Amino acid sequence: MLVLKRVGITLIAIALIVFVALQVTLGSDVLYNSIFNLFAANYRNEIELSKQFFSLLQSRDFVSLEKFDPSLSGDHSVRERDNLEKLAALFPGVKPTDVKLIGVQHNTSFGNRETFSETSVGFEYEFPGKSVYARVVLREQQNWISVSKITVVPLRDSLENINKFTFSGKAMSNFIMLGTVLIVTAFIVISLIICIRTPMPKRKWLWVLLVSLGFISIKLNWTDGDIHIVPLSVEFLGASFWRAGPFSPVILSVSVPLGAIIFFLRRTTAKGSV
Repeated sequence: MLVLKRVGITLIAIALIVFVALQVTLGSDVLYNSIFNLFAANYRNEIELSKQFFSLLQSRDFVSLEKFDPSLSGDHSVRERDNLEKLAALFPGVKPTDVKLIGVQHNTSFGNRETFSETSVGFEYEFPGKSVYARVVLREQQNWISVSKITVVPLRDSLENINKFTFSGKAMSNFIMLGTVLIVTAFIVISLIICIRTPMPKRKWLWVLLVSLGFISIKLNWTDGDIHIVPLSVEFLGASFWRAGPFSPVILSVSVPLGAIIFFLRRTTAKGSV
């Protein structure tokens, strides 16, 4: 029995070390860039098509854009042309000094009537004294690719600087969230250790699993302080630190340590046994 306890504690310790290491390394730009590039390599075709699209848009070659995607012409061609001209005007009339791949997201929707996939590709175009964020969503259905959405936004600075993880100039809510993340993680880790050391006649592995998880997450965008709640969510150790792309904002997430709370309530009621 003692051997099993030691093995359990060792496994939990290894899991905690791996989890913390992942959280730290995912915040590292070098490693994250490598992981991101490995993922993006699966969507080379979509990335190249997106580059071609924005190249045509910047050069205001609307005729080629309509050939690129026939859906941009047709019954609403006048309105579409007007929208494209407004987006093209956001690009300077010179060649960019650098183009960075910012993000790639892919979703596939399955339905009884139709199945389609959408790939969102975002770039940062750097010009002398100006940067522009450009994103296009490509929709593929029955081997036909169309443009689903186009976004072009002028930036006050590069996304790398805008979304840099720093404490300078951040609101109090950011620090409260960061402190909550540390407190919840520490609480769950301590609860796990106590749970492993607490005598239980049965289902101990189930309690260990339950205590290690957090439910109903609250997420904070570190760059702009935006907060939203995800009711249906589960997080290991009740917290996470991640970003969607190499130049994307850091997202802090914390969950309610419901399992750990129930464990302590049951343990207190049962005076040492769950």
